[in-house]
Amino acid sequence: MENKVCEMIQKSVTSDLQPYLQTLPVTAEIDNVLGIDYSLVAAPQAKAQVLDVMFKGEIFNRNHRSPVATPTPTMSLPEDSKQMVYFAISDYAFNIASRVYHQAGYLNFSITDDMLPHDSGIRLNTKAFRPFTPQMEIEGFVILP
Repeated sequence: MENKVCEMIQKSVTSDLQPYLQTLPVTAEIDNVLGIDYSLVAAPQAKAQVLDVMFKGEIFNRNHRSPVATPTPTMSLPEDSKQMVYFAISDYAFNIASRVYHQAGYLNFSITDDMLPHDSGIRLNTKAFRPFTPQMEIEGFVILP
């Protein structure tokens, strides 16, 4: 009986749900810079107690959409299916969003030496950065003039 029900659900998902899902819009505007593509990456899979629907979740610049530079890491959800809905988002999504904002001119901030108090003992030169980047030991080299 369980096999018959699973077969009926799979058939219904394939013949009714999948074509309907294919008619839905697959991109959305997050703001004036970011968009997200949440198209299906595979057909929905009906299992004994779960309907798995895997979405792409690609974040892109709305004004200049380009191919993904690095491959998206595969995510796996817990096999435990006690909850009705699982939602997963990786740090990769936040990293890509940050990169898109940066490339669009946001999240950029430059600190120059003239921004520091004149009586401060710290100057923006290689001596100040030596503890953080020991390979930068050229005397007199100014990071940001």
